[in-house]
Amino acid sequence: MSAPQAAVVQEDGAIDLMGLGYNQGASCALDAGTCRRLRPREAVSGRWSFVAATADPNGGIALLADRRQRGAGPVELSIVTCTASTCGDDASDQAAVALGAGGISPELVAIDAVPGTYAALVPRIEAPDGGPRQRVVDLVLCTDATCADRKVTELGPVGEGGRTALRLADDGTAYVLIADPTSERLSLLKVAPGMTTAVTVATVPLAGWKPRHDFLLDDEGPEAFLLELDRGRPVVLYTDPGTGGLRLLNCNDSACSAVTTADVDVPAEAALAPNFVIDSTGNPLIAANEPDRGITVYSCLDRLCARTSGRLVAASDPPYDVWHESDARVPYLYLDREERPFLLLRYPPDEGSTGGFSDHDVVLRCTEQRCGM
Repeated sequence: MSAPQAAVVQEDGAIDLMGLGYNQGASCALDAGTCRRLRPREAVSGRWSFVAATADPNGGIALLADRRQRGAGPVELSIVTCTASTCGDDASDQAAVALGAGGISPELVAIDAVPGTYAALVPRIEAPDGGPRQRVVDLVLCTDATCADRKVTELGPVGEGGRTALRLADDGTAYVLIADPTSERLSLLKVAPGMTTAVTVATVPLAGWKPRHDFLLDDEGPEAFLLELDRGRPVVLYTDPGTGGLRLLNCNDSACSAVTTADVDVPAEAALAPNFVIDSTGNPLIAANEPDRGITVYSCLDRLCARTSGRLVAASDPPYDVWHESDARVPYLYLDREERPFLLLRYPPDEGSTGGFSDHDVVLRCTEQRCGM
């Protein structure tokens, strides 16, 4: 489960959140325990929505947005930079990153940014030589958000229900994770600065994987295919189709010259739509929604998560009730400026919702690093 929201920690410690949908955000003072919902103005050129978000290295938020005028015409994706209170202003209109036909596939779209490099994964539909239509994913690299100098690297076709993830190293190296149900393979790709082709640095078989879709989980299934960087070293958390449990793939360095995989020491229930981060210890933290228990944060005691300790941070009982017993909360996990974990719990949207924040969403923060574990 990816995190389509952006959480940007400001200099004063406030947290700006952007929710997937029509430019809706919130500004949270976690020490005071308050969040203020923001409803940015609608762009003059027509209401637009974004499909991926990340922190902008120049301050604020960078969005990969659909710039169509109220959904008319082919999909047109742009990188838009703004703050939680100004997203949607006409001034944030920028050049298109790429074009795609046949609709957006949110599970294949991603954005990341570091000083001097903006990167986006953009899916498109093509029918080679008159054959069947297929979805192809491109990696777009730019030196700034206008993407006037964009370089496009084709990463190849991804089957129905596939997933992607994207992370940039500080030097602008792009790492892309692709889970492809057609080839039944999980691939970690690397595109170094100045390179025009992607190099596969690690693969994991996904024999028997049949993607599941769940509208309660942002149209993605409960399987996890997540990518983070630990000081430039790729780390992947993924679901093993054979067991349904979580596994961790660790590259020993930025080149992934050696790879180690291991089962993660969490209950099977924790494999439902988890998220993870890595703090300065180099050991991951995993947040999971465990049915009949609640939201749990697991602190890995080693880099492979072969041993963990867990802490329940939100019970399934009030005050965190949801509308229906069948509804599922998705815990998005982040770190504040002092590396204290905080979670955004996204509740299923109300009927007719545009996908922004609802009155039922909750932000929780641990008062200690690694939640005191």
